[in-house]
Order: sequence, then C-alpha cells, then structure tokens
Amino acid sequence: VLENEDGRTRGTLTKFYGQLTGDDLAALMPAIIKAVDKMAPSGEMFADGIRLAGLDLLSQLHIREGMSLCVSVIELDRWGQGSRVPKCRECLSRYGVHAKEVLPQLQNLRDNFVKTNIKTNNEAVKIIDEIIADINSSKTSPVLVDLKAFMANPTEVPKKKK
Repeated sequence: VLENEDGRTRGTLTKFYGQLTGDDLAALMPAIIKAVDKMAPSGEMFADGIRLAGLDLLSQLHIREGMSLCVSVIELDRWGQGSRVPKCRECLSRYGVHAKEVLPQLQNLRDNFVKTNIKTNNEAVKIIDEIIADINSSKTSPVLVDLKAFMANPTEVPKKKK
C-alpha cells in the first residue's frame, strides 16, 4: 500500500503507524522512507498525509535520516505548504541541536525560494526563518539513531499521548 501510485490510498496507513511494533517498523522502514521521499504521482491532494506521518514517526524515533527528509518535504512552492511546513517544523524540533546538520539545506531552500519567486511569499520565508531560529536556539540533545542501526536493532515506537 505504501508503494501505491495514489496518495489517498497510501494515506490509509497513517493511522496504523502508532500500532506497529519495533520489528514491524524495521521491516517496513524502507517502504516508509520511500513513501516520505517520493510523493505519490496521483491523488496529490492527499499525498502529504502519509509523508507527514512518516516524518512524525522518524522524528519520534530520532532517526537521523528523518531530518533531511523533513527539509525536502517542506516544498515551499507546492500547494499545501500551510499544513506541511508546521508539521516539518514540529518534527525537526524533536531532533534538538542535531537539526543544525540541516541548517545549510534550510538556508538554501529559503534562498532559492526568494530568488525564484517574483512575488515572494513573505509568510513562507518568515516560517523558514523561524525554523532556523528554533534550531539555533535549541538546547535538547536526544540520542540519534541511524536508520541501519534501527533496522538492525529496532526499538518500540513511543506511544502518542492523547
């Protein structure tokens, strides 16, 4: 289902991520990463749901590779940034000081957006500036896990508080 061409179909799995065991996640992680990285080619209106759920999961587990995926999913000049950008900001904040690794990517994203948009969306630029400021002021330092290490020795996904 994570490889389905339709974004709405992929999105049906978002509610199951929190129910998976560490072993389940280890087995599905390559498909989860791929579903975050490559947007479904059809059903684009619903394609971000599974991508954001994957980022949420990766950031809860502090999987290092999730940070650069967060930046790539921001996509300032694509429809739906109003829901994507705040979720990416939330996910990046979970990485604490380690998110400084992606500051060059964020700055590049911001600079390219400003260069290519005649009518610069000041709100989008402001949010990126806020994300950069959040990262620079972060004091938390969670233990990061490399994807391969997680897959070799999976941990349980933290349950969300209701």
